[in-house]
Amino acid sequence: MTNGLCYANTIPATNALDYYQFSVSSSASVVTFQLAPQNGNVDLVVRRALPVPDPLPAPNAGRYDYISQNPGTNVDEVIVTTKSQPVPLSPGVWYLGVFNSDTNPVAYSICATESAGPIYNIMRLTNDVPRDFAIAAGSPLTNFFLFTIDQTNAAASFWLYNLNNPADLLADLDALPDPATYLFSSSGS
Repeated sequence: MTNGLCYANTIPATNALDYYQFSVSSSASVVTFQLAPQNGNVDLVVRRALPVPDPLPAPNAGRYDYISQNPGTNVDEVIVTTKSQPVPLSPGVWYLGVFNSDTNPVAYSICATESAGPIYNIMRLTNDVPRDFAIAAGSPLTNFFLFTIDQTNAAASFWLYNLNNPADLLADLDALPDPATYLFSSSGS
């Protein structure tokens, strides 16, 4: 794959993956892998340096470094930075696998974009542990919080408190939220 260029393809209803590789340069601080299905449900797995083994009939952890499994025609996205976990961004070959979760052929486009610009600051949250954080008004959107919800949890609640100015909390699932795309929001003052 070439930085910033999207490729169109169609994957049949199969257990096989469509494979791609992307070479990350030594100057990259963030890479975004994006999969946009056109007419069905396909999902994206990403792995550093080793090809992604076939994850079907069920994607099993340990066979890939990252996965995005948004339902239907929702875009799947994996963003990897030099501070990402479990595998931080590093130069070299990264493998992408597209698998069809649908019963029909699915058309899609796939893109990889790297940047040497400012990286995201992703801070992990712990259940029931408050986290103090300050940010100047008008700052670029580079600070994010990550909270992992176990399958046994029916819900999660996030709170903004001790604010000295109005603030908005944006939340998304498996993607970094931005003011144009997010699943949930809350305002605080």
